[in-house]
Amino acid sequence: RNISFYGMSYGLGFALGPLGLWLLDYGMLVPFAALALLCLLILLLVLMKLPDSRPEKLETGARPARRFRRSYSWAWYALLPAFLYGYMEASLNSNFPVYGLRIGFHTDEIAALLPFVSLGGLVLQLPLGIWSDRWGRKKVLISVGIAGGLIFMLMPWSGNHFMLTLVLLAVAGGLVGSFFSLGLAYAADLLPKSLLAAANVLASFHFNLGSVIGPNISGALLDYGTQGSMFLVLGGSYVVFGLLGLLFQKRISTA
Repeated sequence: RNISFYGMSYGLGFALGPLGLWLLDYGMLVPFAALALLCLLILLLVLMKLPDSRPEKLETGARPARRFRRSYSWAWYALLPAFLYGYMEASLNSNFPVYGLRIGFHTDEIAALLPFVSLGGLVLQLPLGIWSDRWGRKKVLISVGIAGGLIFMLMPWSGNHFMLTLVLLAVAGGLVGSFFSLGLAYAADLLPKSLLAAANVLASFHFNLGSVIGPNISGALLDYGTQGSMFLVLGGSYVVFGLLGLLFQKRISTA
């Protein structure tokens, strides 16, 4: 539940970001100026309100040996959601506008549709976190991964029907929008405390890797495949993830 609050703030930024397209009516530089102003405000809040605390230093020899390899070995399945989340966010934010224009959406409609992916994630972020506390992280990840993937795969058949596209994006985004935080929470279940910092680094690396790979794969699919192939591959990757979960077994780990 607590990690879900982190995911909610993350998703809120992705939900509000595409609305910056509406600022283009006031000039090409206005969205960038607004972003710079927001960054400045956050910097002031950090300087004024954030406690100036420092992490405790590890004692000599306290750092676990082969911590990244051991994190992969024990929690590889829990680290995959970060990659899929980065792949999804970057693919949709960079390539959905191209997809939307090609099938007949207007710029204003695209700007209105994109935030609903993250808004759906915001709505279900906390409930999914609570349910994962109750029923288990793995069961929730498998269930929402398969369900969200199947809904993404329905996207090509919605065409340029605005409301149907909105509903599909919101539901799919709601189901898989918690993947980053749920994956971190699951890694915390699988790993000893001494390896959590390494797992967090690996999750961030996976997110960035997905953010780089996603737009390139989806862009290539738009150029050389069918119009909806980017959603078939995106949804299929979540379904494959869910099926892999049926094979993953928790290993007993020691610090």
